[in-house]
Amino acid sequence: MGEEYKVQVSSSDFYIDLLLHHRGLQCLVAFELKADKFKPEHLGQLNFYVKAFDRDVKKGHENPNIGILLCKDKIMRLLNML
Repeated sequence: MGEEYKVQVSSSDFYIDLLLHHRGLQCLVAFELKADKFKPEHLGQLNFYVKAFDRDVKKGHENPNIGILLCKDKIMRLLNML
């Protein structure tokens, strides 16, 4: 769907690094890229984006969204179960 995809929450703009739609899973897949080492707040930021996409972007027939965090030292996957 795009690079630097904008999501607006409470009249503030936020940008996810990459947002794709997975046709097979019928959900959005949000990627957050970090050039530094993993920090727990990165996961919190990604969860914030995934929840916003579920609320504002996801269509009624689509499955819950997935977030993937790519850090310099780790790859984390956040399924929208939090």
